[in-house]
Amino acid sequence: MSDAPTKPSEPLRFAMPGVLEEVPKARHKVATWLSKAGVPRRVANEVGLALTEVCNNAIEHGTATKTRPMHLSGVIEGGIVALEFLGDHGGSAQRLDESFTWAALPESGHDRGRGLYLIRAYVDELIVDSTRDGRLRIRLMKRLKKLEE
Repeated sequence: MSDAPTKPSEPLRFAMPGVLEEVPKARHKVATWLSKAGVPRRVANEVGLALTEVCNNAIEHGTATKTRPMHLSGVIEGGIVALEFLGDHGGSAQRLDESFTWAALPESGHDRGRGLYLIRAYVDELIVDSTRDGRLRIRLMKRLKKLEE
């Protein structure tokens, strides 16, 4: 069984101001792009949830601000949706990078920290690193094809 899109996909590229009010707009742009490519709604919803968490974290930790936007790009190739988030230079990039290495579900009673767990639950691969010029880069990959059992 395959969840691969049936239509050719144009690459996605846009900048997003680092304010929480822009996150739903970014999610809508990505959802529209995925829909046009024929990506199943279930997969698009999972990618959208991961996108929301990444954007919220980047804004909260100061990697993206109103005057320092986050740049988002995406491609669909070889049965994989790949999204890349590029934050601006910022002193908090290292802290956000370190926070992404933690993927355990927080203990009950804590009202924070579930976003990173959700990101890892909804995508197949999460890579957090820095570019040569010190910008934070977050890459999410989601396979569209189910592996045959």
